Amino acid sequence: MKNFKILITICILTIFGCAKDFPKDIVLGCIEETAFNYNEEANTDDGSCIEVINGCLDETAYGYNEEANTDDGSCISFSDLGCMDETAFNYDETALFDDGSCVDIVLGCTNLNYIEYNPNANTDDGSCSTFIIEGCTQVNACNYSPTVTVDDGSCVYPELYYDCSGICINDNDGDGVCNELEVSGCTDPIATNYQENATNDDGSCEYPLCPQGQVELMLNITDGLYPDEVTWSLNGTDYNPIGGGSWTFGCQGSGTYTFYGADSYGDGWNGTTATLYSVSPSGLTTYYLSGATITSGFTGVWQFTIP
Repeated sequence: MKNFKILITICILTIFGCAKDFPKDIVLGCIEETAFNYNEEANTDDGSCIEVINGCLDETAYGYNEEANTDDGSCISFSDLGCMDETAFNYDETALFDDGSCVDIVLGCTNLNYIEYNPNANTDDGSCSTFIIEGCTQVNACNYSPTVTVDDGSCVYPELYYDCSGICINDNDGDGVCNELEVSGCTDPIATNYQENATNDDGSCEYPLCPQGQVELMLNITDGLYPDEVTWSLNGTDYNPIGGGSWTFGCQGSGTYTFYGADSYGDGWNGTTATLYSVSPSGLTTYYLSGATITSGFTGVWQFTIP
């Protein structure tokens, strides 16, 4: 602080006038004794006084106050902080100052390898009893294990109607097809009504009248105006029916056949027709003659082949 020497003239106004001139030194500074920066040498206040702020000035200590300018002994070492509640889970017997960190004791199983494990517990109370073994806990599953304590979703179940070995639970006839899956029908491949998906033969099989390679030949005659004039024969065998109708010639093998027609009056069949055909075991109709007739004259001849 710079001192200035000035001449101050003090006039003492009396009836005698100005008494005397004298010099005085001025020292600027804070002259408030309670201020933080009080200057006992100052004799003139310059407005620089700073208020005292008590606090901890140690930046490494707990409670450090960056606004403080006067150490009040409040600094606390971090090593002296801790929980001072003897009933707390984290009680620290070496702590000198409580820092509010106390945690309540929560009893329970603290071993996560046990079913009873409590994630909120911090103090084991001996309640851990069931060790975790993962697997299938469903008794109706194929891979059920009585030692498993935790189901991990790995259970495998048998197919409907079967056991875990793939064997039918119900199979009265012992054919390996479960009762619930049986399909009744004809199971003989040579039968005319063989049913490929049938598993249980119900005795309904039907067999062709003719052996393999032969067909049952049939004839149908429709009446015309004068059916009593009509006669016919097959391969030289004469038939003399009266009126129309249907005939079966039994099983016939492959070959060429001749059908003969005759009209006794000689004017044709007058609307009478002949149809020769066969029906396969599968129901397919094969026509050898269809609507054959004699339009005029006494006779008509037709040949056909059975493959």
